[in-house]
Amino acid sequence: MRSVWIVLALLLVPAVVGAQSVERYPAGMPVPVPRSPSEGGTLPVPHRSIGSVSVGERAPDFELESAAGGRRHLSDWRGSWVAVWFGSRAASIEVADSLAHAVAPDGVAVLMVAAERTGMLRGWLDKHPGAMATLLSDSMHDIACEYGAFDSVRGQSTPGFVLLDADGVVRVAVMGVALGSDDARRMVQIAKTTL
Repeated sequence: MRSVWIVLALLLVPAVVGAQSVERYPAGMPVPVPRSPSEGGTLPVPHRSIGSVSVGERAPDFELESAAGGRRHLSDWRGSWVAVWFGSRAASIEVADSLAHAVAPDGVAVLMVAAERTGMLRGWLDKHPGAMATLLSDSMHDIACEYGAFDSVRGQSTPGFVLLDADGVVRVAVMGVALGSDDARRMVQIAKTTL
């Protein structure tokens, strides 16, 4: 009989510990994310659930601050094909802008959802006056989380590419992989000619 109680106690310990951690870190409150010493130790990031987008479903609408000024909604581009590019840093922005130049003749707009502050994006635009990609600031990673382009363990956005048709339906979704602009351009061309 005593061994039965011990087994039950061992089975209940994870449930109790899990319940305490949920109460300790409710949604929206900072949660310590362990990082290596080279990355700066522990980083508090909002505890959030990671969503995803699925091919064949309408993409969730969002609103972000644009580096060109004002706030933009994804639905502002309804009626046109849209490539949503997730990333950060200048190198990723340059790839997104290269894609924007390549697919502009096909009538596809490129939205760069950058895990950067608006000021950094404005600075990049000032240095690249011929830029064609629309740069949108997702510095809190909210849209990256909603679309599945967020690594909750490291507390950072991951690369992602989502292609939407004129009705806002997802036709291609590649998350967690850093594509080159040529690969993304080929995906756009194949999707537009076969759908």
